[in-house]
Amino acid sequence: MRKMQKVTVVAEVGSNHLGSLDLALEHVWRAAQCGADAVKFQLFRAHLLDSRPEVQDLLRPLEVPRDWLLPLHTEAHKQGMQFIVTPFDLEACSWLRGLVDQVKISAYDLTYLPLIIAASKLDVPVILSTAMATIAEVQMAVNWSNAGLPCTLLHGTAAYPANDPASWNLRAIYTLGKIFPWCGVGLSDHTLGYQAAVMAVTLGAAMIEKHFTLDRENGSPDAVVSFDPPMLGSFIREIRGTEESLGAGSKTGPQPCEMPLYLTCRRTKSKPLRGESRLLVEGNDD
Repeated sequence: MRKMQKVTVVAEVGSNHLGSLDLALEHVWRAAQCGADAVKFQLFRAHLLDSRPEVQDLLRPLEVPRDWLLPLHTEAHKQGMQFIVTPFDLEACSWLRGLVDQVKISAYDLTYLPLIIAASKLDVPVILSTAMATIAEVQMAVNWSNAGLPCTLLHGTAAYPANDPASWNLRAIYTLGKIFPWCGVGLSDHTLGYQAAVMAVTLGAAMIEKHFTLDRENGSPDAVVSFDPPMLGSFIREIRGTEESLGAGSKTGPQPCEMPLYLTCRRTKSKPLRGESRLLVEGNDD
């Protein structure tokens, strides 16, 4: 029986830092206090992200300057968390060498070959967001990012928020795991509750990403899909409880909590039949 790995919970800060390094660092610290395993930021430059001047004016104050990367990386490691960044252009990607534990490619860039190749050359695991994608597109992205390092595929719904459960298509997590067994699978959760993440864990998700903010009324574009600290703490407890309740999947007889009834009510305390297959006793995880 393969031992289940702990689900990695990623707190996605996004634009909730509002252009303040002090606020960004506080997000890192508070994410750790909530029990997150990793914290993630987005690295973009407004003039390369959108050609419309009015959109650039909105995005420019939300950029993460290059000189933030080292203090954010240092604080994340101080708090025992991984530091993850999503770059949105090639130059931004080049800034990340030696400063990230994993690098994520957004769903918008899943078919952007140069960025995926550049990310794969950072010598850290690559996370590919697969919202909106076909299996053929995921296959191409996986091939491009294949640098002998682990790759994680995040299913998701590119809606903010993803209010309609019919759009979640969570069985795609199982499908991705079967088609790409050498990759990790997970969920980029844009819903406003816990249900999707809990179901994703039961389907085999090894990573859950959730937007995180200190103030849901801060006016950030990401605030509408973000959890504040009490919500994120409860969210992570739900995930940990789900992991625990799933167990190892074995069937090896009475558990300690079952022993009183086993001893007093079981008519016959049987032993495995001679020649009985070990798989019948311990289960088959294939």
